[in-house]
Amino acid sequence: MTSKCLYLRQSEKSGHNPYLKTKKGQMMEVPFQLIFSLMLIAMFIFAAFYGIRYFLQRGEQVQMVQFLSEIREKVNGAWQTTESMQTYSFTLPKGIQKVCFANLDALPYDKSSCPEFETYGEIAKRAGSNLFFCPPEGAYNLGAPVYAKIDCEGTTCLSFLKNPYCIQNTGTVKITLQKRLGTANVILS
Repeated sequence: MTSKCLYLRQSEKSGHNPYLKTKKGQMMEVPFQLIFSLMLIAMFIFAAFYGIRYFLQRGEQVQMVQFLSEIREKVNGAWQTTESMQTYSFTLPKGIQKVCFANLDALPYDKSSCPEFETYGEIAKRAGSNLFFCPPEGAYNLGAPVYAKIDCEGTTCLSFLKNPYCIQNTGTVKITLQKRLGTANVILS
Protein backbone atom coordinates (compact mmCIF):
# COMPACT_ATOMS: atom_id res chain seq x y z
CA MET A 1 0.00 0.00 0.00
CA THR A 2 1.32 3.38 -0.87
CA SER A 3 1.93 6.03 1.68
CA LYS A 4 -0.67 8.35 0.10
CA CYS A 5 -3.45 5.78 0.50
CA LEU A 6 -2.34 4.99 4.02
CA TYR A 7 -2.42 8.70 4.91
CA LEU A 8 -5.99 8.98 3.50
CA ARG A 9 -7.19 6.03 5.57
CA GLN A 10 -5.70 7.48 8.73
CA SER A 11 -7.16 10.91 8.03
CA GLU A 12 -10.62 9.40 7.45
CA LYS A 13 -10.47 7.89 10.92
CA SER A 14 -9.48 11.16 12.49
CA GLY A 15 -12.07 13.17 10.47
CA HIS A 16 -9.43 15.35 8.88
CA ASN A 17 -8.85 15.24 5.12
CA PRO A 18 -6.28 17.66 3.66
CA TYR A 19 -7.55 17.10 0.10
CA LEU A 20 -11.05 18.35 0.99
CA LYS A 21 -9.75 21.63 2.37
CA THR A 22 -11.67 24.70 1.20
CA LYS A 23 -10.27 28.06 0.46
CA LYS A 24 -11.31 31.05 2.50
CA GLY A 25 -14.50 32.62 1.02
CA GLN A 26 -15.44 29.52 -0.96
CA MET A 27 -18.25 28.83 1.48
CA MET A 28 -19.80 32.22 0.60
CA GLU A 29 -19.86 31.35 -3.11
CA VAL A 30 -22.88 29.03 -2.93
CA PRO A 31 -25.15 31.33 -0.87
CA PHE A 32 -24.27 34.29 -3.08
CA GLN A 33 -25.17 32.31 -6.22
CA LEU A 34 -28.41 31.21 -4.60
CA ILE A 35 -29.35 34.75 -3.57
CA PHE A 36 -28.43 36.13 -6.99
CA SER A 37 -30.50 33.51 -8.83
CA LEU A 38 -33.48 34.11 -6.50
CA MET A 39 -33.24 37.84 -7.23
CA LEU A 40 -33.20 37.15 -10.97
CA ILE A 41 -36.24 34.88 -10.69
CA ALA A 42 -38.09 37.55 -8.70
CA MET A 43 -37.24 40.20 -11.31
CA PHE A 44 -38.48 37.95 -14.14
CA ILE A 45 -41.74 37.25 -12.29
CA PHE A 46 -42.26 40.97 -11.62
CA ALA A 47 -41.58 41.81 -15.29
CA ALA A 48 -44.01 39.09 -16.41
CA PHE A 49 -46.82 40.37 -14.17
CA TYR A 50 -46.16 43.96 -15.21
CA GLY A 51 -46.27 42.99 -18.88
CA ILE A 52 -49.48 41.00 -18.48
CA ARG A 53 -51.12 43.89 -16.59
CA TYR A 54 -50.02 46.34 -19.29
CA PHE A 55 -51.51 44.25 -22.09
CA LEU A 56 -54.76 43.70 -20.17
CA GLN A 57 -55.12 47.46 -19.69
CA ARG A 58 -54.48 48.07 -23.38
CA GLY A 59 -57.16 45.48 -24.15
CA GLU A 60 -59.64 47.36 -21.97
CA GLN A 61 -58.67 50.64 -23.63
CA VAL A 62 -59.35 49.06 -27.02
CA GLN A 63 -62.78 47.93 -25.76
CA MET A 64 -63.62 51.54 -24.86
CA VAL A 65 -62.51 52.96 -28.20
CA GLN A 66 -64.26 50.14 -30.05
CA PHE A 67 -67.48 50.85 -28.11
CA LEU A 68 -67.39 54.52 -29.11
CA SER A 69 -66.71 53.67 -32.73
CA GLU A 70 -69.46 51.06 -32.90
CA ILE A 71 -72.10 53.20 -31.16
CA ARG A 72 -71.40 56.04 -33.60
CA GLU A 73 -71.71 53.64 -36.52
CA LYS A 74 -74.98 52.11 -35.23
CA VAL A 75 -76.56 55.51 -34.49
CA ASN A 76 -75.63 56.81 -37.94
CA GLY A 77 -77.05 53.65 -39.53
CA ALA A 78 -80.34 53.98 -37.63
CA TRP A 79 -80.55 57.71 -38.40
CA GLN A 80 -80.22 57.11 -42.14
CA THR A 81 -83.08 54.61 -42.23
CA THR A 82 -86.73 55.54 -42.55
CA GLU A 83 -87.85 53.31 -39.72
CA SER A 84 -85.97 50.79 -37.56
CA MET A 85 -85.65 49.25 -34.12
CA GLN A 86 -82.57 47.26 -33.19
CA THR A 87 -80.92 46.18 -29.92
CA TYR A 88 -77.14 45.99 -29.76
CA SER A 89 -74.77 44.53 -27.16
CA PHE A 90 -71.42 46.13 -26.41
CA THR A 91 -68.61 44.90 -24.18
CA LEU A 92 -67.07 47.34 -21.70
CA PRO A 93 -64.44 46.96 -18.95
CA LYS A 94 -65.60 46.39 -15.39
CA GLY A 95 -64.14 49.74 -14.26
CA ILE A 96 -67.04 51.44 -16.03
CA GLN A 97 -70.21 51.15 -13.95
CA LYS A 98 -72.57 53.11 -16.22
CA VAL A 99 -72.75 54.51 -19.71
CA CYS A 100 -74.80 57.70 -19.68
CA PHE A 101 -76.33 59.70 -22.52
CA ALA A 102 -77.45 63.26 -21.85
CA ASN A 103 -78.51 66.46 -23.53
CA LEU A 104 -76.43 68.84 -21.45
CA ASP A 105 -78.08 71.93 -22.98
CA ALA A 106 -81.53 70.86 -21.75
CA LEU A 107 -82.25 71.88 -18.18
CA PRO A 108 -82.82 70.46 -15.69
CA TYR A 109 -80.89 67.24 -15.94
CA ASP A 110 -80.78 64.71 -13.13
CA LYS A 111 -77.31 64.64 -11.58
CA SER A 112 -78.14 61.89 -9.07
CA SER A 113 -77.69 59.01 -11.54
CA CYS A 114 -73.95 59.78 -11.69
CA PRO A 115 -72.82 62.09 -8.86
CA GLU A 116 -69.28 62.26 -10.27
CA PHE A 117 -70.73 63.93 -13.36
CA GLU A 118 -70.72 67.23 -11.49
CA THR A 119 -66.91 67.44 -11.73
CA TYR A 120 -66.67 67.29 -15.50
CA GLY A 121 -70.18 68.22 -16.69
CA GLU A 122 -69.28 71.77 -17.74
CA ILE A 123 -66.26 70.62 -19.75
CA ALA A 124 -68.37 67.98 -21.49
CA LYS A 125 -71.05 70.58 -22.19
CA ARG A 126 -68.55 72.97 -23.81
CA ALA A 127 -67.25 70.09 -25.95
CA GLY A 128 -70.81 69.34 -27.11
CA SER A 129 -70.66 65.82 -25.68
CA ASN A 130 -73.72 63.69 -25.13
CA LEU A 131 -72.15 60.45 -23.86
CA PHE A 132 -70.12 60.00 -20.69
CA PHE A 133 -68.82 57.15 -18.56
CA CYS A 134 -69.51 56.87 -14.87
CA PRO A 135 -67.40 56.90 -12.78
CA PRO A 136 -65.01 58.99 -14.85
CA GLU A 137 -62.00 57.42 -13.10
CA GLY A 138 -62.83 54.09 -14.76
CA ALA A 139 -62.26 55.55 -18.23
CA TYR A 140 -59.50 57.94 -17.15
CA ASN A 141 -57.41 55.15 -15.58
CA LEU A 142 -57.52 53.27 -18.88
CA GLY A 143 -56.43 56.29 -20.89
CA ALA A 144 -59.78 56.34 -22.67
CA PRO A 145 -62.02 59.39 -23.14
CA VAL A 146 -64.36 60.19 -20.26
CA TYR A 147 -66.98 61.75 -22.53
CA ALA A 148 -67.70 61.78 -26.26
CA LYS A 149 -70.01 63.30 -28.84
CA ILE A 150 -72.32 61.00 -30.78
CA ASP A 151 -73.82 62.80 -33.74
CA CYS A 152 -75.05 62.10 -37.25
CA GLU A 153 -73.02 63.87 -39.90
CA GLY A 154 -72.55 66.89 -37.64
CA THR A 155 -76.16 67.18 -36.43
CA THR A 156 -77.66 66.16 -33.12
CA CYS A 157 -79.71 63.06 -33.75
CA LEU A 158 -80.21 61.29 -30.41
CA SER A 159 -83.18 61.44 -28.04
CA PHE A 160 -83.24 59.80 -24.61
CA LEU A 161 -86.00 58.54 -22.33
CA LYS A 162 -84.71 60.74 -19.49
CA ASN A 163 -81.90 63.20 -19.07
CA PRO A 164 -79.36 61.72 -18.44
CA TYR A 165 -80.21 58.19 -19.50
CA CYS A 166 -77.76 55.82 -17.80
CA ILE A 167 -77.32 52.14 -18.57
CA GLN A 168 -75.76 49.83 -15.98
CA ASN A 169 -72.65 47.95 -17.16
CA THR A 170 -72.64 44.25 -16.28
CA GLY A 171 -69.76 43.44 -18.61
CA THR A 172 -72.06 44.03 -21.55
CA VAL A 173 -74.27 47.01 -22.26
CA LYS A 174 -77.48 46.54 -24.24
CA ILE A 175 -78.70 49.58 -26.15
CA THR A 176 -81.84 49.77 -28.26
CA LEU A 177 -81.91 52.29 -31.09
CA GLN A 178 -85.29 53.17 -32.55
CA LYS A 179 -86.16 55.44 -35.46
CA ARG A 180 -89.84 56.09 -36.10
CA LEU A 181 -91.36 57.02 -39.41
CA GLY A 182 -91.40 60.79 -39.89
CA THR A 183 -89.04 61.61 -36.98
CA ALA A 184 -85.59 63.12 -37.30
CA ASN A 185 -84.02 61.69 -34.14
CA VAL A 186 -83.00 58.22 -33.06
CA ILE A 187 -84.49 57.25 -29.70
CA LEU A 188 -82.00 55.53 -27.42
CA SER A 189 -83.39 53.17 -24.77
